[in-house]
Amino acid sequence: MTPIAITFAVLEGLGSAASLGAVLAGGTVVEIVLVLIGGASSDRIPRRTVVIVSDVTRALALLCTGALLLTRHGSIWELAIAYAVIGASTAFFHPAMTGLIPETVSSQHLQAANALGGLYVSLSSVIGPALAGLAMALGSPGWAVLGAGVTYAVSSVLLLRMSAGRTPAAAPSPLLHQLRAGWKEFSSRSWLWSVVGQAAPWHMIVWAPFFVAGPVLVLAHLGGASTWAWMQSLGGAGAILGSILGLRLRPRRPLIVALAGMLGFVPVLVVLSAQAPVAAILIVSPLIGLGPALFTVIWDTSIQRDVPAPVLSQVSSYDYFGSAAILPIGYAVAGPLVLAVGPRTMLWGAAVAALLLPLANLMVRGVRRFPAASAEPIVDPETS
Repeated sequence: MTPIAITFAVLEGLGSAASLGAVLAGGTVVEIVLVLIGGASSDRIPRRTVVIVSDVTRALALLCTGALLLTRHGSIWELAIAYAVIGASTAFFHPAMTGLIPETVSSQHLQAANALGGLYVSLSSVIGPALAGLAMALGSPGWAVLGAGVTYAVSSVLLLRMSAGRTPAAAPSPLLHQLRAGWKEFSSRSWLWSVVGQAAPWHMIVWAPFFVAGPVLVLAHLGGASTWAWMQSLGGAGAILGSILGLRLRPRRPLIVALAGMLGFVPVLVVLSAQAPVAAILIVSPLIGLGPALFTVIWDTSIQRDVPAPVLSQVSSYDYFGSAAILPIGYAVAGPLVLAVGPRTMLWGAAVAALLLPLANLMVRGVRRFPAASAEPIVDPETS
């Protein structure tokens, strides 16, 4: 609900495409700057505590922002601050959650757990955009933001009731030592750093243009906010299918399957760039979520199985940092660029990149030969 509501709160009342790019970039910059610290923290203190605090913080930020929008006291600066707070909380949440899942389920159920988690996220991706579109049709985007804040509050309560995961077994070490240990594990795996290296330009020249130029084009020529909301909702439906595939598939070469799934973004960008009929755009919209959902299940499981538990959150934070480090540049550039060259040109360029980048990564031997994750996860000898 939140990204759609904030996107159209900016575009329809508080700012322009450049303002939208700045808001999205600001929140992402904060998240990227703090994610390595978030990973180190999650390897040093109970991970369940980290995710609960993150959810409480996001709930407060969204509830306050929703109230401001509903009372018409919101401004572009307040939206930017709220998005930055959400980004800071997310920087701690994701590394902690990556490490928390293997603490909660057994190794043989790890991929199923990731797939089921992705399935529930995908369900919310169907319901959330539809509710956001309904809220905006009835009145203010503030209702959607307020509703999202309530869901984070509920999440905090559920996490409090969950059986606590094991605390990291290794004794806390200095922050720099923790960062070095995580980097050693990350850099020693060619499959890991090569996929992360491909993800960085993908986020900058595919993801950012899609979420900045896409709404601008839809708002001007393809039915407005309701069309964009339906696209995202159908993308959520595709993500459900991707999560189900992740639950069922056990590929011998998992990274090949994961990267092939990401090629689904290409037809979405092509029909959008061509300003195809809305019906055609909606037909391919499930691909927005299918590939990323399947990729996430396979990718997270591969990392959780192959990386030692005491540095798992730290390695996860390097994964996120490397993947998204230049995303703020993409957001910041996308706003002015859409005014300079037009949204269609930007989206055509994104379509070409969405095709070439995954194919280039498949040329890396470590990626192609990465085996199916069937072994038990690595156990640190000091903690076994």
